[in-house]
Amino acid sequence: MLRSIWLAIALLTSQDIAPSPDQISSPTIRLPVVPVLVEPDAPPDPIPSPQVITTLTMDQWYVVESTRELIVLTSPDGVVAVEATPGPIKVRGLFADGTGNVETRAYRSPYVYFITGVSPGKTELILIPAGVSTQSDIVRQVLTVSGIGPIPPPIVDPVIPVDPIVPPPPKPTVGKLKIMIIEDPSLRAAIPASQIAVMDGQTLREYAKSHCTAADGAPDFRMLSVRHDVSNQPAWIKAAFAEPRASLPFLVVSNGTSGFAGPLPATVAETMTLIQKYGGP
Repeated sequence: MLRSIWLAIALLTSQDIAPSPDQISSPTIRLPVVPVLVEPDAPPDPIPSPQVITTLTMDQWYVVESTRELIVLTSPDGVVAVEATPGPIKVRGLFADGTGNVETRAYRSPYVYFITGVSPGKTELILIPAGVSTQSDIVRQVLTVSGIGPIPPPIVDPVIPVDPIVPPPPKPTVGKLKIMIIEDPSLRAAIPASQIAVMDGQTLREYAKSHCTAADGAPDFRMLSVRHDVSNQPAWIKAAFAEPRASLPFLVVSNGTSGFAGPLPATVAETMTLIQKYGGP
């Protein structure tokens, strides 16, 4: 009878029995420490008690490992950024618990959290395992962030192409005028009325009063017959008469620098537009 009881106990203890919820161990959370803990194949020599890293510079990673998924809170916000990554994972960079040089590390835990500095200051990390049942499973760690973060490139206004400055074309020289109209009075009957209006109308005469040079108190505006004797006239009249003429009436305009010599335009408006090129409005 006693032998049967021991056999039953042996069978029960030899079977795989799922642990009850109360028997599940607390999560293992690892913070960065110095010196860095390594799991050797053989028991190591005694080493000093590790010190949890409490400082972080802007160019470093503060890496937290956990056997259970964590809710990571920071208070206040805005001092650090948290990025969760499933493990195992191998990374290369600067580490808060490192040597100060770039290193390559492998993290074998199923949950890895990379914490980086955003702005200088102090914040508290609050690491809460999923399904936590006791307050003692929550890890709180104050972290001081220092240094200067990445400097963004300067903002440069886009270069907007500018059309080259092209100087305006030179304006005709404008000055006091000398105006002469040469006609053949015997042919007036054949001249269009619009040209007669130019020669006899008030528009050109009034313009001449304010825009022509004066001789003996009268503006230098002449209406002369093609047969007029100009031998005793001023030099400018002789020069105007010397201009080759293909037709009549013939207009000569000069401001002393530039001018026009050619057929009289057909209308008052066309004539004034032409003359104003050299004498202004």
